[in-house]
Amino acid sequence: MDCVVEVNVGQDRCGVEPGKPAVELAKHILELPNVTFKGIQCYQGWNQHVRKIPDRKEAVGVVIKKTRDTLQAFKEAGIDCPYVTGGGTGTYLFEADSGVFTEVQPVSFLIVFAKGSYIFMDADYNKNLDVTGNFAKDFVQSLYVLGTIQSVTKEDRAVIDAGMKAVEGHPNTVYNIGGDEHGILIPGSGYKVGDLVMLIPGHCDPTVNMYDWLIGIRDSKVESLWPVLGRGPGV
Repeated sequence: MDCVVEVNVGQDRCGVEPGKPAVELAKHILELPNVTFKGIQCYQGWNQHVRKIPDRKEAVGVVIKKTRDTLQAFKEAGIDCPYVTGGGTGTYLFEADSGVFTEVQPVSFLIVFAKGSYIFMDADYNKNLDVTGNFAKDFVQSLYVLGTIQSVTKEDRAVIDAGMKAVEGHPNTVYNIGGDEHGILIPGSGYKVGDLVMLIPGHCDPTVNMYDWLIGIRDSKVESLWPVLGRGPGV
């Protein structure tokens, strides 16, 4: 079995520290039977949602330096480290251009969580800016939650059956949380009870995990059904 050492390059969530601690863990792997040291993972999740390109690039620069320092430590220890993976949907271009990473991860958790941010996108990623200062359009929004209008009031608001665990917004409409299972759309005068509304999830990862099925639609027709198998804790 190939083993990859995760290196903490700034998120302070998982992984050993850069440099010598990563080397020491790799040495331990090399001493064990039936496993092989493959390389290192240097992923920084917070960087994916830094809005402005210069700020995002600067943040990734910190990751690249820590990764280079770790690779230098491996070189000095005489340990080959041919595999370096990291990056994500918001920063993959910077890691790819660094000359340090051998793989980038805009789809790193597809198998585990039945999602890959770049293939789905969401309201938060769509707030990232490109070099012109406009909203980035590297990838097209493809993930939506289909909700149903349950009531419309005289105060120009509509209540939909998609709450805080499902979505964040809808074009030309302000979405307000109405609880776990309900949302409030303002203005709501254009809706009537029973209307179906396509909503954009605020964050695709936990949204996908709330549903049993992904429904593939092309030209307004259901084309495929994909079960979400990796749901719940312990999977």
